[in-house]
Amino acid sequence: MHTCKCLLASCIAALIRKNTTITDMGIEENNITDTGAKIIADALSHNESLQTLKLNGNNIDSFDTMIAINEKLKQNKENAMKKLYDEHPEYVMQKIKKLKKKKAKKSKSDKDRKDKSDKPKSSDGSKSKSADKETEHDDECNIADKFLEERKKSIEGNSVADKLKSGLKIGSKSTDKPTNAPKGTFT
Repeated sequence: MHTCKCLLASCIAALIRKNTTITDMGIEENNITDTGAKIIADALSHNESLQTLKLNGNNIDSFDTMIAINEKLKQNKENAMKKLYDEHPEYVMQKIKKLKKKKAKKSKSDKDRKDKSDKPKSSDGSKSKSADKETEHDDECNIADKFLEERKKSIEGNSVADKLKSGLKIGSKSTDKPTNAPKGTFT
């Protein structure tokens, strides 16, 4: 029976290794063991498209194997987003525009809550348009700067290798870790 379980994991691993289009896969309740999970983890090292792997209800107890699978899936998801933004920069601009609108709405509601006597007024008693435009321009610049800074941070130093180099030991053995691997969906 053990051979049959490894055979199933080997077939799934072969699919993962060869396929370049599947992004989500559910292999729940297949009695995959630690050995099968290791075979699948190895196959993931050759796959760049799979981003979600559902493993609920299997017999996987190896915490290190589950962490390795999870890290590879995260890496695939990050690479897919980077590729999307590189190939379609208009999506980045859409995100910036949405952030600007959201920030402008928040800023406007915050302005409305403030005491109106703090605002410069024109001779006819209305709010100064130049003050509003200046605040709006500052908000737009801050949003764009923040987005570009976050984008740079997400590209630099976010890989598993960089984390390992910086001393974070992913999947290392410790006395306080759970004895059973987490069961569920990893992305």
